[in-house]
Amino acid sequence: MVRPTWLFLPSLLLLVNAVHSAELPLLAYSQTCAAEGGGRASFRMCMAAQQAAKRRLQRNWGRYPESQRVSCVAEASGIAGVASYIELLTCLQLDRGAARLDQRWFER
Repeated sequence: MVRPTWLFLPSLLLLVNAVHSAELPLLAYSQTCAAEGGGRASFRMCMAAQQAAKRRLQRNWGRYPESQRVSCVAEASGIAGVASYIELLTCLQLDRGAARLDQRWFER
């Protein structure tokens, strides 16, 4: 029996997501900084903050669970033209904190 190839597409997309979540994604955050307004100094501060967040993520990327990485990458880059390493880092930190709270709650 011949199966339509489109049935395999969801499985392929999940596989691609899993492979790519192992590496920190490249986010084009300059548009995000430009959209904040505030002039040149504000743009430079935003770019510096984004670069600092990216460096921190590069150091710790493998420490976050894959499910959190996939979810937070989608959140931090889900809107066209809006991408932010700061948003990505914040999402991962909040998820990690929430997981710790849940764990402590169940240990009581």
